[in-house]
Amino acid sequence: MECLGLNHLATVYLNGAQGLPQALALLEQARRLAEQNEDRRGVAETEWNLSLAAIRELNANLACLHGEQALATARQLGHLQFVARCLNLLAYVYTQLRRWETVGRYAAEASQIYAAAGDRVLEADSQRVFGWSQAYCGQPRQSLVTLQTTLRFSEQIENIWGQAECASRLAHTWRELGHYGKAISFARQGVKQTRMVGHPAMRVLALCTWGSIQRTIMALAAAQVTLFEALSAATEQGANLAPDWFPAELCAIHAEAGDWGQAHRYARQTLQAREDGSLLPMALTGWYETEALLRGGDGDQARAEVARLGAIVGNNRRYRLILLRSQAVVAQWDGAVDEAIRLLQAALTLAQEIGLPGEVWPILGELGRLYGEQAETVQASAAYREAAALSQQLAQPRDDEALRAGF
Repeated sequence: MECLGLNHLATVYLNGAQGLPQALALLEQARRLAEQNEDRRGVAETEWNLSLAAIRELNANLACLHGEQALATARQLGHLQFVARCLNLLAYVYTQLRRWETVGRYAAEASQIYAAAGDRVLEADSQRVFGWSQAYCGQPRQSLVTLQTTLRFSEQIENIWGQAECASRLAHTWRELGHYGKAISFARQGVKQTRMVGHPAMRVLALCTWGSIQRTIMALAAAQVTLFEALSAATEQGANLAPDWFPAELCAIHAEAGDWGQAHRYARQTLQAREDGSLLPMALTGWYETEALLRGGDGDQARAEVARLGAIVGNNRRYRLILLRSQAVVAQWDGAVDEAIRLLQAALTLAQEIGLPGEVWPILGELGRLYGEQAETVQASAAYREAAALSQQLAQPRDDEALRAGF
């Protein structure tokens, strides 16, 4: 009971504005007490709270360590509810480490346990992070089904937190699927609702998503304003969960505007912010960073980053698309146009298989340019026509005429 009391008191401090040091002291006391009395459940509960504390410190690796220790003990004890609680927490921790396959596996198992127990609120919470992982694993259609289901439930029970999370994640998924009107609508909803919820990290993620969507529809000036607002909020409130996301998106914005000097500056900032070599990028625009580094005279860094991505991408098809496009940029830079075309054709096939029309038309445009350089005019014209038709199609279902015309 004393160990439980210490854990509960630590939880109060964890949720306070300045209570982290007190919480850590209480949790260390609880852990010593539990170990002295061979209280395995007490040790596991303390490890779970230490994982929460590490999240507050933005130390995802430490949070993962404590969370996995809590999960292992919970499994040994056969306590399914505690297992689900650990799985749910770890799913969120692994999003910070961008280990999306693990996120999906843990979130799905937690959701199943909560569903069997009749806990629909925590089932939906686990489903939201599961839907997020599906999008980053190259499964946008499955992500859409998952997130729409949990959004409906969140609306039924008037859970504004769940609605806010779903809105931002649905915005990302709709953008992936090329439904830009719906992406804009949900992104705006997500920003509005996360402000109402008042959770700093959620607000920053919603703003980053909105900024990336504005960039996608070529509203470049507006995207910069949104991203700088996100960066300011992250800095002021200590909620910078993805410090490489901001400069990567800004690099893409300046690259699309043809300002390669600024793009190079932000590409270098992206590499500096992505300190952990095992991290996949949050922004899905890595080929811009590759080209910016090459143009800026940092060819070795560009090649090293492409090699790093190739070593960690694994079976993730969404990130393999980024890898193929980045490799194509390097091949073009080296004058290996045939190899660049081969890589872009592979990227085109993959984007079509996943169902990413917003990625398809720029690849077709790039192929058209390369075919033109090879004097293959028939192939160039065909690629340009298909790219133009697809971009026109993507521009149509839009309520905002100014955004439609700008795109």
